[in-house]
Amino acid sequence: MRWAWGRDRLAVRTIVRDGEEIAVGNPLVGDAERAAAGRETILVRERIMWERNRARARETAPDPDAVTARVWWPRDPAALRQRLGSDDVALWSDPDRPGVLHLLWRGIASAVTATGGLDARLWPVPGGTGLWEASLYVRDLRRAVLEVLVFAAPDGGIEPAIGRAPDAMTRWIGPDAPAFPEPATRLSGTISEHDPGRPVTVHIPPDAAGALPGCLLADGQSVAAFAAHLEAAGGPRVVLMGVHSAEADGAAFPDPRNREYCPDIDRSAFDAHLRFVTGSVLPWAAATLPVEPGPWTVAGFSSGATWAIAAAQRHPATFTRVAALSPGIVPRRPSRRASGVRHHLAAGLLEPGFRETAREFATALERAGHAVTHEEWVGGHDSWWWHRTLPGALANLLDDPDTG
Repeated sequence: MRWAWGRDRLAVRTIVRDGEEIAVGNPLVGDAERAAAGRETILVRERIMWERNRARARETAPDPDAVTARVWWPRDPAALRQRLGSDDVALWSDPDRPGVLHLLWRGIASAVTATGGLDARLWPVPGGTGLWEASLYVRDLRRAVLEVLVFAAPDGGIEPAIGRAPDAMTRWIGPDAPAFPEPATRLSGTISEHDPGRPVTVHIPPDAAGALPGCLLADGQSVAAFAAHLEAAGGPRVVLMGVHSAEADGAAFPDPRNREYCPDIDRSAFDAHLRFVTGSVLPWAAATLPVEPGPWTVAGFSSGATWAIAAAQRHPATFTRVAALSPGIVPRRPSRRASGVRHHLAAGLLEPGFRETAREFATALERAGHAVTHEEWVGGHDSWWWHRTLPGALANLLDDPDTG
């Protein structure tokens, strides 16, 4: 994904995704700024389109070859409340409508969004005050795993603040979903916390000594979770080290984390963070850790994957491998001087934008003659998949004679 909003930074435009009209605008501008300038807001445009989208979904059968498609049929508020019971969220599949997944949330808001395993705006249920729903056809639903986060925007808003907890969370696991080992509940290796200028978390596998491949993970506060899956998968054996990301603290986009991770958003913040990692953290690790880490793979998810790709493009001698899961923004073309860097790119079928970005960059790498592996899962922008995909990505990247 790349920012391309023209000269009018306050403009709102309509795109069609999976047959549904969606209002979009410059992500660096919020609806409050548009409203203060007397301009149309994304929320106002969205509300205008609700009825058109319902009519389109009601009259059009989903394309069975589509990845996802919005569907709709009449809703009975009483039956929906009965399904919820004492809960505020429900996720279910109707056996009479194969491939269709229903999401229901109860609460008061001006707009409600599902993210993670599903990417969808919820619609208010006619006659059902406080009820919001989304029903989607999902290709290969039986093989899907979807961890769905529901975010309700406050009255008058369209998007919740970045970094805040979801209002609800639920998960769908299809009957034919791939089997992964459960994460280790007790680690055999060691987890240690350090602060060479910013918090750093390190996982070292058991009985490690001498030289060991290193994996530098963006969003280092997630090292323990990834280590649990690495150990459960049986490796590969790497030093997993993560520099913690900047706190979002409920900030509007672009928040401090995205400023440091995405060079297209804030080049000075990105450059400063990368200098800190390469100039301070890596030398500290070489001098301090009880094993000798290297060569380095750089890895990340979402904006962290953007950072991983960008870091290797600029420091190919330091980061010889990249594991990028659901990257958001990528270079327009790979750097020639990074031709020796191996990439493993992965994204979910149900995360529009991220999926296309990963595909496009994989194609660009192949055309430039770079070594690249590309995979997709039946899921979305989802930590469930990131945790389970990294062990295989690292095994693939390290399976070559130059591993050392």
